[in-house]
Amino acid sequence: MVAIVRITGERSDLGKPYAKELKNLNDTYEWASKIPIEELISFLKKSARTPLYVIGSGGSFTATTFTSMLHQHIGAVSKCITPLEFLGYDNFANDNSILIITAGGNNSDILASFEKAVESEPKQLAILSASTNNKLTRKAKMISGIDLSEFNLPFGKDGFLATNSLLATMICILRAYIMSFSLPYTIPSSLSVLVYPRMKENEFLEEMRNELMQLVTKNTIIMLYDNWGKAAAIDAESKFVEAGLVNVQLADYRNFAHGRHNWIDKNQQKTGIIALVTPECKKLATKTLNLIPDYIPTLKFDTNTSGPVGTIELLVKIMYSVKIFGDFRNIDPGRPGVPAFGGKIYHISAPRKSFIIPGLSKLESIAIKRKLNNLNFSYDKIKTVTKSLRKFINNLKNEKFGAIVFDYDGTLCDSINRFHGPSKEIGRQLSKLLEKDVIIGIATGRGKSVRVDLQKLIPEKYWSKILIGYYNCSDIGTLDDKDKPDTTSKMDSTLELFLKYLRNVNLLEEGTSITERPKQITIESKNISTVDLIRILQVMNKGKLNSMQVVESTHSIDILAPGVSKLNLLNIIEQKIVEDNNNVNVLAIGDKGNWPGNDFALLSTPYSLSVGDVSNDPTTCWNLVPLGHNGEQAVIDYLQMIEVDHKVFKINTSKLARIWNG
Repeated sequence: MVAIVRITGERSDLGKPYAKELKNLNDTYEWASKIPIEELISFLKKSARTPLYVIGSGGSFTATTFTSMLHQHIGAVSKCITPLEFLGYDNFANDNSILIITAGGNNSDILASFEKAVESEPKQLAILSASTNNKLTRKAKMISGIDLSEFNLPFGKDGFLATNSLLATMICILRAYIMSFSLPYTIPSSLSVLVYPRMKENEFLEEMRNELMQLVTKNTIIMLYDNWGKAAAIDAESKFVEAGLVNVQLADYRNFAHGRHNWIDKNQQKTGIIALVTPECKKLATKTLNLIPDYIPTLKFDTNTSGPVGTIELLVKIMYSVKIFGDFRNIDPGRPGVPAFGGKIYHISAPRKSFIIPGLSKLESIAIKRKLNNLNFSYDKIKTVTKSLRKFINNLKNEKFGAIVFDYDGTLCDSINRFHGPSKEIGRQLSKLLEKDVIIGIATGRGKSVRVDLQKLIPEKYWSKILIGYYNCSDIGTLDDKDKPDTTSKMDSTLELFLKYLRNVNLLEEGTSITERPKQITIESKNISTVDLIRILQVMNKGKLNSMQVVESTHSIDILAPGVSKLNLLNIIEQKIVEDNNNVNVLAIGDKGNWPGNDFALLSTPYSLSVGDVSNDPTTCWNLVPLGHNGEQAVIDYLQMIEVDHKVFKINTSKLARIWNG
C-alpha cells in the first residue's frame, strides 16, 4: 500500500529500506500474538450469521481475502471487495455486516467507503486499522454502534509496501476467528518456528535466494495456489507489481488447467512458476507440476501447516522472495520510487452513487430505502410507499400523545453502555417529559438492572411516573417498586417443557448462556439463531407451545411464555391516559421493528418510530432519523421534535429538516 507520495517532480523515493522492515517481522509476529482484540472478537461473533463484506485496497486487500476465507470457513457467506467495487453498488441490502481493513486510514478511497458503509446501515459495521488517530478512526468514533479495532505498530509505519502492518493485521484476524469460533488451530510461539524451524534467518534467506535464482530473470511469474494459499498469492501479485519487480499472473490449480497453460507454451523463455503448496492441495499440486515441461523453471513454496496458519507461513515466504527479486533488479521494494503521474492517479477520488431517489427529498429517499431494505424496486412501488410515508408523517403531526413507550437496549441504552446504563442526556430528555406529567413506559427483556440504572439517572420524584415492563413485559411495575421484577415464581410449564426438550436433544452446546425467569428464557449463543428455535418450536408442536414466542434482542434470544408481549405495557398505559383524555394516543419507539425482533409487536402499533430496523408495513414503523444515527442519538433526534403541554405533547415534523441538516 502506498504510504507517502509526492505529486510534483519526477519521482518520490520516500519510504523505508525493505530489508529493515523484514528484520522486524519476528517481533511484530510475537507482538500481534498478544495484543487485545476484544472489539474484533465481539464483531465477529455478532456477524457469524450474516453475509460479511470485507473492504480493503492495496496491501490490505490481502487481509480482506484472508478474512473472507475464514468467514467462509465457519460456514458463513463472505466477499472481499475493493473500495471502487463497493462504491459502485447501486443498492446494498442492510442485512449484511461490513468490515473495513486499513493500514493508514487516510486515503480517499477508504474514507469514501466508510461513508457509504454508514449510509448503508448494515447489521454490523467494524474497522480494523493498523494505525490510530487517523481520519477514518476519528470519523468512526463520532458514530455510535461501530466496532473499532485499532493499533499502532511498535516499529512505526510500513514503507512503500505493506509488511509489518499486514502481518500484524492477519495475526489479529486469525486469533479473533480462533477465539470466536473455537477453530482447531494453534498459532506457533514465534515466526521462526512457523517459517524456518531449525534454521537461522540468514540461512533461510540464503536458501530461498539459491532457489529463486532460476526465476529472477523472468518477466512473468505464474503463481499457483489453492484456498489457503490464495491470500499469499494475492499479496505476491500486489508486492511484485507495485514495486515494479515482475509481472505476476494468478490462478488456482484447477483454473490454471482451463487454458492458462497456453501462456507458458507461447512464452517459454519469459515465464516461470511459483506454486504455493499447502497440505490440503499437495496431491493436486504434485500431479499438476509433474506435467509442467522441464524447460519451465518451477519453484514450490511449501507449508506443512494446515489451514489459515499455513497461509501466514506462505505470506512471510512471499515477503522474503520480494526482497530477493528486488536485490537482483537493484530495486528496494520498501522505496522503489513513485512516478509523478502515479501520485496524481492515487489522489483521484472514486465516483459515488447517490442515495437520493429522483423527485424525493433525502429524508424520504433514505426512509423508503430502509423500509424496502435498500433493494431494487419498481417506480410503482416507490410511488405507493411514498404515499404511505407522507400519510404517516402527516398523521404524526396531527395527533396528540399522552405517553411514550420506549424499548431499552439498542434504543434508550446503546450497546456500548449496556453495563453502565443510558447516557446523562437521555436522562435529561426523559426528565423534561416527566416534568410535564407525560407518562413514560419502558419495555425491556432485562430485569432488575434496568431499574437500578434508571434510578441513578432519573430524579426520585419522577419514579412513580415511569412504568417498566420487565422480561418483555411479563412483569410490570413502576420505577419506585422495589419488589419488581418478581423472580421467585415458578417457571411457566410450557417454558419448562421447551427447555427440557432443548437439553435432551443436546442443542445447547457448551458456552451457551441460559437465564431462566418465570415467563422468559434468555439464550446467548453464537451458534443458535432465533429461526433455529422457531423451527424447533414448530417441530415440537405440542398444544400450548404454539402460543409461545421466540424473539431476538440486541444481545440475546428470548423465549416467551404464552401471553407475554410488549403490547401488555402499551395497553396498560393506553388505559391510564384514556382516563384523563379520550383524544390522546401512545407513541412507541424501538430498534428491532422487523420480525423476529423483540420490538416487532410494539412497533406494529399505528404511531411507532424505529431507531434501527423497520418492518415491511408501510403504514407504521418508520425510521426517520439521519444516516448514521441510531440508538440513543436517534431517540434524542425524535425527542427534539416533541412540543409538550401539560400531560400532552405533539410532534412538530417540520423539525425533521433541521435534524437532517445538523
